[in-house]
Amino acid sequence: MCFSQDAHWLISASLDCTVKVWDLPSAALIDVLAFSHPCCSLTVSSGGQYLATAHCDKRGIYLWANKTLYFPCIVLNALPLDYEPEPIDLLGSTATASEKQDDSMAIENHDERYESPEQLQSLISLSSLPSTRWAYLMDLETIKERSKPIEPPKKPIHAPFFLPTIPGLVPKWADLDEGDILKSDGVNEPRKIVSFAQLDFRSDFAKQLERCNGKSFWPAFEVLKQYGPSGVYLELSNLSPLNGGSVNLMTSFLRMIKEVLDSRRCFELANSYLALFLQLHRETLWKESRFEDILKPLAESQSSSWQRIDELFMDCQCLLKFFRSSLSA
Repeated sequence: MCFSQDAHWLISASLDCTVKVWDLPSAALIDVLAFSHPCCSLTVSSGGQYLATAHCDKRGIYLWANKTLYFPCIVLNALPLDYEPEPIDLLGSTATASEKQDDSMAIENHDERYESPEQLQSLISLSSLPSTRWAYLMDLETIKERSKPIEPPKKPIHAPFFLPTIPGLVPKWADLDEGDILKSDGVNEPRKIVSFAQLDFRSDFAKQLERCNGKSFWPAFEVLKQYGPSGVYLELSNLSPLNGGSVNLMTSFLRMIKEVLDSRRCFELANSYLALFLQLHRETLWKESRFEDILKPLAESQSSSWQRIDELFMDCQCLLKFFRSSLSA
């Protein structure tokens, strides 16, 4: 047996597998707990919130909450003499036959590994790239202006002097006459035949965008992810017809961003690339009417993706405000 902290209650355990709570001021029995195994030890917490019991043939300690602390409206009256409590089942520590069978099946199937899907439809994932790769794309020009040196670089007083050499396994110094002979022989003359492949100045990203037209744009997006901030800025700038691009390339880029937003993957990269694209080509998008067919569904995809994240942010903010107000009160 044991007493509560205020010494108003006496809690006793008997071999009939019951635990009884006695109210000492009124000399009345107010609660009875019936178990399948007799209680061999019990105690009350210092605050009176919990009752801890230990039972015969049972491992572990069982905790029971004091309802009067959580429900103050409960009225404690004396129990009738013919009161029969409902038996309470104790959680067993030994495995049953079904649990043993499940464990054996788990051991047999331990070689089967679970492969998580790339993306869950109810979630939005990020690209795992550092924030320096995408967070400052909109302010890249400002960063470059601030990083410029105040004074122009100064020329060295004594400029280095390089002597011409004759190509070979063993380098040799060449006289001026020999250098003129080498030039006259046509060794260093540039080629006059140029292939058409050398005239294709498009980048790998632009070529991949053209290949993915009408297909999945993920290969082109993976190529763009490999560039740094300056490379991304240059690639998006070159999509304009004034810089060697075309309207078709710009349309393909917008379709690529829409596909990424619909997949709910790389959310921060897609929005950062889209913001930079709109900043660079807003005048072209305003003048050309051919972008209307892709801009409307793109805006819907972006708003639906952001709405899901905005709801989660609002839930977190409400919980944080509630916790802060509860702690400060």
